[in-house]
Amino acid sequence: MIKKNKPLFILVAEDDPQSRLSLDVTLRRAGHRTLLAASGDTLLETIERMPLDQLVRVEMLVTDVNMPGIKGGELIRALDARGLCLPVVVISAYGTATLSNEFSKRGAIRFLQKPFRPDELVEAVEQTYANVCGISGDECRLRDASR
Repeated sequence: MIKKNKPLFILVAEDDPQSRLSLDVTLRRAGHRTLLAASGDTLLETIERMPLDQLVRVEMLVTDVNMPGIKGGELIRALDARGLCLPVVVISAYGTATLSNEFSKRGAIRFLQKPFRPDELVEAVEQTYANVCGISGDECRLRDASR
């Protein structure tokens, strides 16, 4: 695992309640903070109501691809359009090379096919963040480019 100086604040969008709970438990055990949403729509509504001082602390997105309402790809584009350009781990039970390539075009995205082990999720999150933002987050290329 990547060693980091601080826990990450991670947005999680997953429609399956059991999977959402598992993601939350796994990420919290690894020392991260999470904000959970049952859909992309719910996540967007939540961040629209977040105070700016909380919103600027968001550092990562973990999202399912197939959810009711806004799908994972649409969620990523909506967050980008709001200036919240985050490193992303996309999870899906329907992994294909085409799907992975589609998301990879945006950059700063890691694709993780379900089922995966808890350590694989933590590694994907921490490596993706470190690759984009450096270990401490001081060098975050996406965040700096979006401001």
